[in-house]
Amino acid sequence: QFKKSETYFLQSREAWDKALGKDHPYYSSNTISMAKLYWSMGEITKAKSFYEGASTASFARIDKIFQFTSEAEKDAYIKNINGTSDEYLSFFYKELNKEDATQPLLVSLRNRNLILSSTQQLRSIIYTSGDSGLLKKFDIWTAQKQKLGQIYVNPGGTSADELKKLEETANDLEKELSRTSNNFKTAQKKAIDWKLLQQSLKPGEAAIEFMEFRYNDGARWTDSIFYVAILLQKETKPKMVHLFEKKELDKLIGNTSNVSEIYAHVRAGPGNNNKNLFELVWKPLEKELAGIKKIYFAPAGTLHHLSFSALPVSATESLIDRYQLEQLNTTYSLTNATTNQKAFNDKIKLYGGIVYDEDVDDLKQKTPAPLNNYQTNLALPTDGTRGKNWTYLPGTQKEIAAIKRLAEGKKIKVDLSEGTRATEESIKLLNGKSSPGILHIATHGFFFPDPKEDKRSEFQKGFDKSGAAFKQSDNPLMRSGLLFAGANNTWQGKPLARNEDGFLTAFEVASLYLPNTKLVVLSACETALGDVQGSEGVYGLQRSFKMAGVQHLIMSLWKVPDNETAEFMEEFYKSYFAGKAVNLAFKESQTVMKNKYKDEPVKWAAWILIK
Repeated sequence: QFKKSETYFLQSREAWDKALGKDHPYYSSNTISMAKLYWSMGEITKAKSFYEGASTASFARIDKIFQFTSEAEKDAYIKNINGTSDEYLSFFYKELNKEDATQPLLVSLRNRNLILSSTQQLRSIIYTSGDSGLLKKFDIWTAQKQKLGQIYVNPGGTSADELKKLEETANDLEKELSRTSNNFKTAQKKAIDWKLLQQSLKPGEAAIEFMEFRYNDGARWTDSIFYVAILLQKETKPKMVHLFEKKELDKLIGNTSNVSEIYAHVRAGPGNNNKNLFELVWKPLEKELAGIKKIYFAPAGTLHHLSFSALPVSATESLIDRYQLEQLNTTYSLTNATTNQKAFNDKIKLYGGIVYDEDVDDLKQKTPAPLNNYQTNLALPTDGTRGKNWTYLPGTQKEIAAIKRLAEGKKIKVDLSEGTRATEESIKLLNGKSSPGILHIATHGFFFPDPKEDKRSEFQKGFDKSGAAFKQSDNPLMRSGLLFAGANNTWQGKPLARNEDGFLTAFEVASLYLPNTKLVVLSACETALGDVQGSEGVYGLQRSFKMAGVQHLIMSLWKVPDNETAEFMEEFYKSYFAGKAVNLAFKESQTVMKNKYKDEPVKWAAWILIK
């Protein structure tokens, strides 16, 4: 009874407006109901107007709420309103002309990294405010977060009540920082304008916002998750391009971490009726990209785990051969002018050749032997890669020595930490004004999947005593990180005789502030991985270093071989120290390695540059 429903909705809408005002969530809820009703009635123009009104009101409310809430509360709020954008995107996808995707683009740009951007703004404003009171509160808050990180790994005698109290104190401090920073409130009110993004593009360039949404067909929610791309060029309106359903991508790549399967075995060929990655993820865009040479893109969902440069166009060509690709957290970051160019007076801080299985109090330098711990070695076999087999990595020693020579050849100041001197404590001392221009960390990295979604066998799970605090954490920022001196003691349950444990988790990185650091290179395994959480992207090391204020990140998507990694990094720094922009130096090093290892993408394609 649509007409009767319309009458009642309009009457209640008027009542909400008089009693609570148009900004109230109840009024917005009515707006969404009206949009659904008109969609059901086939009155598409009216439905469009109400959906757009609900979207605008939702983001206005977010701006207000984010001014006085902590990150945990922001996360809870965003999860609470999830679904509204999916419904609108479903409506647009089914009913409207996809040639003008202005509103979906705005939804994507507004949604992207809402919490991350808010945290970055807050830290930057507080740090540059000159307000000693704010800075003191900020220091107390970061110290509290660091303390929590240590307790999460090694609770010691901390009771559940004590832990809850510490968490509440940190949460209250964060809210107070948000409330008392007037500049932060002003910064939050800046509206997103997609035309500014378009003006930032040059001829021959394009911006692509990938989007993932659960599909509502107008009558019900389906079990389909659609992936689309919103394409923006210099002189044309935003356009939506359908790509695939998530189940198609899942069927193609499954849960495999074998790069040769993902990037080589699934190439189209005789007797293979499956689409390859290029056909599924990128080919629908090709006809829209005539004349385009440079593409800025922001992934979504499972696409965060793909190396776009290595997408196989044919048996001999990859996507890197066709375009200059730049991966961003959000394409809207193009509207903020930051330089790609290195300043030659930057200091580079290098970590490598790290001794993992000696106590960091023992400063004797000697060649370490591989682990003899049966459980750890069985669970994490030695395979010559930088991850999950915490043995000494001789390639990292060669790597930092080569980078040191290159830097000193360009009169760049080098600060080197190796062996047992490569401690977690030394990383945390870089906080604030001490942060270097470039931070390069060659070590083991780790990422453990959500324990609730762990698909390993029961046999594999039987070896979880080592490092259980990291593997079983509910917090994704505790399940990814980097290893420093003495870490094997912590991994095997033997506490170090110092404050830190040798494991720098993403949770701890998120408490740092590195305002001077233009580039962080994480020369380790799986450093780009993490839990993908909606429009906030990847919760792992990449998010944490972005929260810390870093401009550019070079990270890996999978387990990387030690020797070829050192080779890749040397190629990159040759170009970078020669004065090339970060993105150009990165592409050059990828191209050199690709040409050298044509049939082995595992040796070059893992590396991604994120701005």
